[in-house]
Amino acid sequence: MHEPQRRLVVGCTLTEVGRAEDCAVLRSSGDPARDAQVADRLTRDAHEPVVVDGKPVRVAYTFNIVLEDPPDAGVLAPIPADGGAP
Repeated sequence: MHEPQRRLVVGCTLTEVGRAEDCAVLRSSGDPARDAQVADRLTRDAHEPVVVDGKPVRVAYTFNIVLEDPPDAGVLAPIPADGGAP
């Protein structure tokens, strides 16, 4: 059965060069391990900086993220009796 979408809200400081710093989960998806992975990924990825009057500025930024699992996530496929040999 396909899991419904889960929402995650992460607050960060977005720097003048588009780096996310000091990220914190503001609303959990219900999966703390996955929340931590997403927050960590946000700090490693490059983002478009916010520009005011033609200049990039440091701002508090909120990421609203929808997480979806593939329909077969977590389901192990059975191994054929022949071990999958051709």
